[in-house]
Amino acid sequence: MPHYNGKDYILQVKAGSDLNNLQVVKVNQEGTPLQIDSPHFTGRICIRILGFDGVTPGNEAPISNSAYFNGTQRLFSIQIQGRFKNPTTSDDLMWGIDFDQKLSVPRMADIALKFVQHTIDPSLECDLHAEKPWSRSPLIATMNTVSIMKLSGNTAVKAESPAPLPPWPSPNGEHVEENTAAGIPQNHHMETGERRKYLKDAAHRQAVAVTPDQVYDFDFFNPFLDFENFQIKFPAVHFSMNIMKYYNGEPLRYACKSRDHKTTFFVTQFELVDASQRVKPAVTPAGATAAAPKPL
Repeated sequence: MPHYNGKDYILQVKAGSDLNNLQVVKVNQEGTPLQIDSPHFTGRICIRILGFDGVTPGNEAPISNSAYFNGTQRLFSIQIQGRFKNPTTSDDLMWGIDFDQKLSVPRMADIALKFVQHTIDPSLECDLHAEKPWSRSPLIATMNTVSIMKLSGNTAVKAESPAPLPPWPSPNGEHVEENTAAGIPQNHHMETGERRKYLKDAAHRQAVAVTPDQVYDFDFFNPFLDFENFQIKFPAVHFSMNIMKYYNGEPLRYACKSRDHKTTFFVTQFELVDASQRVKPAVTPAGATAAAPKPL
């Protein structure tokens, strides 16, 4: 449990179509992801965190694990399935973090970012030392896994109503398989590294159309960011760094926005709340019988 300024904190995770429509997510709930809809995007969001023991909707018991993590070093996952309601290109869809306040940035942060830019995400752009720090990449380039399905038949969508979606692909923690052939026809059957390298080129991104008849499945994960304990871990060198001393009370938000920031498609938010806010479910004493509910 993270400890900061003499208080214990627990993690609360929210998601939604924008900052004005965030809902508390039941983390590690595989079969029933959060449904979102706006004039710009219809989709589902599932968030997984290894060892989760934070806030839940309705103060239900937290789900601490998922079969998704079996056999991996992943510490969290943000999985999204959805349809963009208006035609655009992969160059205009951005995924990243924006902060409202200046950060106290640890010295290791710049080294870690250079490592990510050179080995994992060559399209990453960031300025963690700005008055309002930010970090972002083209969405379809940066995601760890991308799968694109092209629908047939009547695929028209309306801004005022949710767009139909196929079944959720991970009801039991199944991993999304990389397959972008239906959306990046210039290069069929690319692996993740090939996709990222290809979409580093802005001209390539501008040539990749994103249309309402496509269903996108994204999975964003890594083995470095431990949300449950607010640590950064480096498994290869068995080193971890507690980031609570750099914490300024601001939530960490990952959002998909248009390049000009005028349109928000979906948002996920991770924040620490006072542990005393957790309401524990009432426990019936051993041998006692729970009282029947009173009629309304």
